[in-house]
Amino acid sequence: LKRAIPPSVTCTMRFSLSVIVSAGAWWTSDAGLKAQVAARAPVKPITISLDLDQAPADRWKVLQGDARFATYKQDLTNYIGNYVPKALLPLLANIVAGLRKAFYADYAAEMEGLATALGVSIGDIVIANLIYQLENIGVTCDQRNVTGPCPAKTGPGMCTGVIVNGREDREDEIWQGRNLDWNLDASLLKYVLQVDYQKANQTL
Repeated sequence: LKRAIPPSVTCTMRFSLSVIVSAGAWWTSDAGLKAQVAARAPVKPITISLDLDQAPADRWKVLQGDARFATYKQDLTNYIGNYVPKALLPLLANIVAGLRKAFYADYAAEMEGLATALGVSIGDIVIANLIYQLENIGVTCDQRNVTGPCPAKTGPGMCTGVIVNGREDREDEIWQGRNLDWNLDASLLKYVLQVDYQKANQTL
């Protein structure tokens, strides 16, 4: 389930689904890569609840005025500036703002609401949603569904998803987790969210 959220967001949700495990574990036996992952400092995500009963444009108001996101635009701009000249970013934001019409109506409304909540432009949010494409500018790669620059054939990459049973006494409780193959810059790790999606005051 894709949501219009900042580019550094991780979601944890519960669903009533069949148990499926899908993980690209082929690289995990590489001691060097495992050491590289272990060396990264863990970050505790910010936990929020998102009410899906609210209008899409209002769902992200929970972030409005949150001091932890005060420098989000600056940090995102600095990161994107590694791939697109910063002087061109305002022009790019104006151009891609119109792309929100290419998304589903409720998705676009969430993007607009998120922009309002974070005090950034809709173009900034669209840019965040296009992060994979921007990172691949000028990169020639036959693995288009991975973060640029292209990962080594023997290295980590691709997304990993897992769906498992919850508590043994709750057959209807299923946990779904998914990580993206994006090696988040340290400046963006503080914006990682754990989102509990709710309907009728119940976490899904």
